[in-house]
Amino acid sequence: MRSPASREGAHLLPLDRRGAAETLDYAAMAEDELARDHDYQAELAAWTMPGARFDGLPGYVQGPRPLKDSAATRDFGRRAGKAPFERHPHLAVLTTPGDRPLDWLRAGQAPQRLLLVATEHGLSAAFLNQPLDLRDMRHRRDPHHRRGHPQMIIRFGYGPYVARPPRRPATELETHHA
Repeated sequence: MRSPASREGAHLLPLDRRGAAETLDYAAMAEDELARDHDYQAELAAWTMPGARFDGLPGYVQGPRPLKDSAATRDFGRRAGKAPFERHPHLAVLTTPGDRPLDWLRAGQAPQRLLLVATEHGLSAAFLNQPLDLRDMRHRRDPHHRRGHPQMIIRFGYGPYVARPPRRPATELETHHA
């Protein structure tokens, strides 16, 4: 999983069990803080609306809630059902050398490659970016990630099938430049 990320100029840093537990704690604390931010919740609701067709995520693509620990996945409030999750989730942090526009591009391209590799091996992925969504936490460097600026926190595992999100019709895609 590290190789596809590095081909795009990013680093995928797997966390050991202790680092994963600390990161899950950060995610839970950040989720609690973000739950009190009305503007954040309004924007989140706009992108996770139940009837979303082309922009945003409809509820059916968000997968089940974990049976026990709610911090193992991100909860947008529209999940249906519950399922068992690994007791110790496998987490990784995607980093880039800095936090400039080129780094943001790298941070967008790297998951394209690594998620294709994950899919090829039957792995599921979930993003736990709550700590990064908090401005004060995003600009600090975590000592566990000395290779750069944290851009994404990704949970990998084997989970139940989740329906794929809708795609825009081909007629709305640009096929050439004028």
